[in-house]
Amino acid sequence: MAGYRAAAAAGGRLYGQAGLKRRGVEEDMVGEGGGGGGYLGVEAAVLLGVVTATLLVLPLLLPPLPPPPPMLLLVPVAIFAVLLLLVLLPSDAKSIGAGGGASSSSSSSYL
Repeated sequence: MAGYRAAAAAGGRLYGQAGLKRRGVEEDMVGEGGGGGGYLGVEAAVLLGVVTATLLVLPLLLPPLPPPPPMLLLVPVAIFAVLLLLVLLPSDAKSIGAGGGASSSSSSSYL
């Protein structure tokens, strides 16, 4: 807080001696040609509308499909089991950096 008060007392220059002004997010978006018009363009909104309408209408028009084979139903369960195993296993973070063990003294090791 003391730095802020000192800068305010010295003429209000918070971002350096040259009096630089900090740009806001809105100024960055407008300056880069984005226009700040929104998240989706017209084409993306139309495409999402068509996909939504298709997903709502096609199940009413198509005949019901037979159930998949039981072995195929185990694929999502197996994927979930592998992900759960990866989450719960402890990792050795020191051996991840620089591709070597703890004896590696490379300067590219971040851990």
